[in-house]
Amino acid sequence: MKPIALGYVRTNPLTTRGEITAAKEHLAAYAVKEDLTLDRVYVDRPESQPEAYHALIEALQRRGIRLVLVPSLAHLGGHGSPLKTHLEHYTHARILITQTA
Repeated sequence: MKPIALGYVRTNPLTTRGEITAAKEHLAAYAVKEDLTLDRVYVDRPESQPEAYHALIEALQRRGIRLVLVPSLAHLGGHGSPLKTHLEHYTHARILITQTA
């Protein structure tokens, strides 16, 4: 059985639907390449942040999933972000940054 991962994408007011779709497709392709099962991608939009982030944490804790895929660290607030630290501390999840550039 492949390890299960959840994805997280945070958008901004200028993010288009196409960009969200592309981000989800990128996470799915990364999961396939790494032999993971991407169960769901949580998307935070400016008007509802941080609803999806909290739903992600709840799902990780409830289901015992320990992998989170994000397109870049910017989706968690960048380097030194309290969101990344918070996520790792409360869920014991490993965060995988899926873009190399």
